[in-house]
Amino acid sequence: MAQKASEERGEEWRHVRLLFEQSPNAIILFDPESWEPIEFNDQAAEFMGYTRDEFARLTITDLEVTPNPEETREHIERIRQHGGDVFEAFHRTKDGSPRHVVVSLRMAEWFGRETMLTIWHDITERKAAEQALRESEKRLASVLESAMDAIVILDDRFHITRTNPAAEEIFECTSSRAVGQPIRHFLPADAAHRLLRKADAAAAEAPEQGRTWAPKGLRARRGGGELFPVELTLSPFEVEGQRLYTMILRDVNQRRRAEAEIDRLKRERLVLREQLGQDDAGIVGESAAMQQVFSYVDKVAATDSTVLVSGETGTGKELIARAIHDRSVRSKRVMVTVNCAALPQDLLESELFGHEKGAFTGATRRKRGRFELADGGTLFLDEVGELAAPAQAKLLRVLQEGEIQRVGSEATSRVNVRLVAATNRDLAAMVEDGSFRSDLYYRLSVFPIRVPPLRERQGDLPLLIDHFASKYSRKLGKPLRGFDDDSLERLAAYPWPGNVRELQNIVERAAILATDAGLRLEDGLLGEGSVSAAAGADTLGAGPRNTELDTVVEQHLRRVLEDCGWVIEGPRGAAVRLGIKPSTLRFRMKKLGIARHG
Repeated sequence: MAQKASEERGEEWRHVRLLFEQSPNAIILFDPESWEPIEFNDQAAEFMGYTRDEFARLTITDLEVTPNPEETREHIERIRQHGGDVFEAFHRTKDGSPRHVVVSLRMAEWFGRETMLTIWHDITERKAAEQALRESEKRLASVLESAMDAIVILDDRFHITRTNPAAEEIFECTSSRAVGQPIRHFLPADAAHRLLRKADAAAAEAPEQGRTWAPKGLRARRGGGELFPVELTLSPFEVEGQRLYTMILRDVNQRRRAEAEIDRLKRERLVLREQLGQDDAGIVGESAAMQQVFSYVDKVAATDSTVLVSGETGTGKELIARAIHDRSVRSKRVMVTVNCAALPQDLLESELFGHEKGAFTGATRRKRGRFELADGGTLFLDEVGELAAPAQAKLLRVLQEGEIQRVGSEATSRVNVRLVAATNRDLAAMVEDGSFRSDLYYRLSVFPIRVPPLRERQGDLPLLIDHFASKYSRKLGKPLRGFDDDSLERLAAYPWPGNVRELQNIVERAAILATDAGLRLEDGLLGEGSVSAAAGADTLGAGPRNTELDTVVEQHLRRVLEDCGWVIEGPRGAAVRLGIKPSTLRFRMKKLGIARHG
């Protein structure tokens, strides 16, 4: 009887051994008291990197990554009470590397002995693959999240499986609403199917490329039903044998707006470069008259009120406008300058308000005007009294409505511009004789500032001379200390028809001629310095010129005209050399009887 039982037990053990060795998993029978293995298969030893003899001498805690005997004992007690447990854990191999396993534990009787049956299923590679997949998904999500273009993923039924934030913005539809929807909700059905078929055909011909560009004129549909033009590419790809499509879209209108903004910034940069290249004399003055001007500038700069700066030619009206802008909240934006007298009247409106393509001969593209360039900043209109009636009417509309209208367009657009205007003419007198609109005049002169002529602030002469002498000392690279006493007396007695600009020119010429640090007023220097300003001054408040001065002016104009080959206009013309307008030069030539011989 005992022999039969032994034979049955041996047969049972052979079946168990066969199951042990054929299992792909590690199987171990542990003693629940000593935690030592009673029986195990070869896979268990190999899995942990040990020989059978080495593995037989181990305990459970030898195999744990962070052994805690107390927790292990409590765990075994819970298994005894509940019969078993399944959980994930890390075990340490012989070389110390961790293995991620699913552990199945249950109490079992082994030939009359209580044992703990343990089955380890190795999931290390699966976990590594899952981690790699998560990281890949994270990278993909990062790309999709940061992409500026709309990206839509379609399945083989042309239904949306994923979108990025840019797609949500362009289509005005959240990802949760878009996912699962057929693409025909966002693209015309016929266009969508043509694109998909074309993409499949392209992929079949060139699998490494497979990208299809949408035809021009394609329009997409926003969530609210609005149609808008798009640029689109479609690329098929496969994932685990499933055909998917990546669709990348760009809102054409958005691109056009971006291009327009780039164009605006380019033009703004040109304006800034022009202004940086200008000769800035600075605002210098301690006289009571100038202190009053500075006080007005400080008070009005903090507001958005329109300012009218008046004063004779050469008094520094643009510098006052610049000071107002620099002290205002708009100082971080550009101040755009327009010289109304320097632009032909037929182009002035286009320059101020812009024009549409084809608005007139030569308008080959849309152009943004100076008002649009100055949006958010300050627009300085110099010589505003030179505006013709049509331009005056349009300027008045902008001041009243805050809107501009490009030449050749019926549409209007709003602008936020602070206007500073300047003139050397008597606008009030022009209103009386009908050459300037009264309503525009009152709009411009909300806060008038009169810049005094130099003859009313001669106490500032020494300061101005020192300022210009220091400037040209740096520019010419030689030490200069100012004029001698005799020259200063002559300068103080001079009426300065050309004002500060004339003084600057005289100091520059004296600096060029200086052979040492001292500046001298050479004979004829003061008279020549007054010619251009005297010729260009429109409202100096002076009486008729005397014959002697007319003779000096005539001789100087002839000399400049001869040097310029009798060319009046253009960058090398006499008007530029003299610093006056061509029309003013022609008027002076006619008045003085100057004509080219022959």
